[in-house]
Amino acid sequence: MTQNQTVTAGKNTVFFELLKDVNNRYFQDMLDIYVESFPENERRPNHEIVKSITEGREICYIGLKDFCVVLFALLWPINGTDFILLDYLATKKGLRRSGLAKCFLSFISQQLSLENKYLILEVEDPNFGDNTNERKERIEFYREIGAKQLQGVSYILPPLQGGSETQMILMISHSFPFKIIEGNRVWDLIVKIYSGLYKISETSPLLDRIRKTLSEHIEIL
Repeated sequence: MTQNQTVTAGKNTVFFELLKDVNNRYFQDMLDIYVESFPENERRPNHEIVKSITEGREICYIGLKDFCVVLFALLWPINGTDFILLDYLATKKGLRRSGLAKCFLSFISQQLSLENKYLILEVEDPNFGDNTNERKERIEFYREIGAKQLQGVSYILPPLQGGSETQMILMISHSFPFKIIEGNRVWDLIVKIYSGLYKISETSPLLDRIRKTLSEHIEIL
């Protein structure tokens, strides 16, 4: 995967950089964007982020504009598969809707496709919650870069720091070459995300609820 790349979105030129060292001067700036961008129940504790990057289990990219962090993304490779979970992606306030996140996703999707790997996205389900319009806009944002939804899969993001669970859908990057994916393959991905990233057992009632929504063959539309 390419480590660094300069891109231009409108009037903004940003340098995407792979951040490997949590002692890097930009790391705290990245965490500040992380905390301001996600509610507590959807955030893993900061110390877990530090540990996963330090141990090489998670890939962190930052976007720099005038030597300031304006975007970050955390990517979690799902062991034993061709998939990488987009764990988090956020842009600094003031630069949201500027096209930077879209540029990053296009950049990373292109890099992954060269390696025959594909992004999996956890996206809030617009049929739940109070921020319906915001959720619909987020799905449309991902569709604009070619992402497609795994039809009929009712995914659940577990509460990560208290609070309640979040009802989600799953999407996949446009480079995935098939219109159908086997339910067992999706189940394997979900179990690996729950056990490896969220440290939740396969016997969790949340997983049981998700499994009941999986059909033998799942359309990608």
